[in-house]
Amino acid sequence: MVPLQPVLQNPALQPAFDNVVPALFGAMAYKYYRKNMQIAVFPLIIMSVLFILVPSLIGSTSFMIVPSGAIAVGVAYLFYKKKTTADGGEAK
Repeated sequence: MVPLQPVLQNPALQPAFDNVVPALFGAMAYKYYRKNMQIAVFPLIIMSVLFILVPSLIGSTSFMIVPSGAIAVGVAYLFYKKKTTADGGEAK
């Protein structure tokens, strides 16, 4: 890695490295959101409104993945509980 440091630390490449973490999490989450798009809609709306109301958060999108993921997990849990109560027992 030492010979590549000048290339990797090039200022022209820094924006790409700043977006690696959100891109990785987005790619991993897509697999699950694709199965049930309703889970993705609520976090998308909440985060869009939050970024519009507090524009200074745009610079910390990597950290905003955590609350967005927590919201998605909460929504998925609510759908799961709703399905189990509608089925009268375990989810199938």
